[in-house]
Amino acid sequence: LMLLIALTMPLQLTMGYFYGFFSTHFTSLPGGSESLLGWCYLISALSETPFLLFSDKLFRKFGAGRLMLASAALLTLRWVLLAATQSVPINMISQVLHGGGFIVITVSTAKYISLTVPAGLRSSGQMLLAVTGFGIARVAGNFLGGLAAMRVGEGAVFWFCAALTLLALIGFAPYYLKKPPLNGENAAEQ
Repeated sequence: LMLLIALTMPLQLTMGYFYGFFSTHFTSLPGGSESLLGWCYLISALSETPFLLFSDKLFRKFGAGRLMLASAALLTLRWVLLAATQSVPINMISQVLHGGGFIVITVSTAKYISLTVPAGLRSSGQMLLAVTGFGIARVAGNFLGGLAAMRVGEGAVFWFCAALTLLALIGFAPYYLKKPPLNGENAAEQ
């Protein structure tokens, strides 16, 4: 569980920056507008649906660790697309990758906790995840990203986000790819 939370932290840190600064970044692009921004958020919300429909099956087959690695890979690609171009259409298309980010992280870690943590401690496990991954990491991403954006610009910070998610992927892949899927079935071995 602690390793999953350790992987969640850098991924959520980058998501914190995204949630805090994507709106202003997008509307500052040539051709970016608030109405197109609304479409971006619709695309990102709809992109979560396929994972939600198949999350149980994917979780059983791949487990939390491998799903989180896939999330790190998709987030890396998303941040590269946002950093590398000023194109409004490409920025909008990149929102499809949202379906591999937040929802995968949230569902995978929550399911893992509910299946592996003793019943009396499940709410504490979920709270630990919420405080670290969705609280501390998101706030830090927003704050540190804001400081970095003042120095290098909002779009350039997405390069830092891409580097962080790529480092998380490289750092955790050797562990999660060697282990059986962390899906609660082998709880004693995990």
